[in-house]
Amino acid sequence: MVRAGARGGMACRLLPGRRGDARGTGDGGRGTSKAAASVRVRKYFTARNMVLYARRHASPVQRAKLACFLVGTLPLQLLWNLPRGRAGEVVLKMRGVRDALTGRRPPFEALGLR
Repeated sequence: MVRAGARGGMACRLLPGRRGDARGTGDGGRGTSKAAASVRVRKYFTARNMVLYARRHASPVQRAKLACFLVGTLPLQLLWNLPRGRAGEVVLKMRGVRDALTGRRPPFEALGLR
């Protein structure tokens, strides 16, 4: 992993006597409202950034594939998550896609980021 980052132009520093820690907050974040809110925010920005990245870097064929994928899967995800009480997460994905396509700024207040 370190070598791949170095080849990609990233700077890597190895400090003797130091260990990497991947625990994050340490509690795993399961079952807390704060963790659920962060998942919702990540879903919004993942969908939004996927569209923005494709708009900038993808070929027309790749953009068409992404559009077909989104049009085909988002309604199915909504139907799947609706009876499970997680439809709001899919609606946020749809909102992220819509905001990216229309050039709107992210709704920071609505996402609880301000």
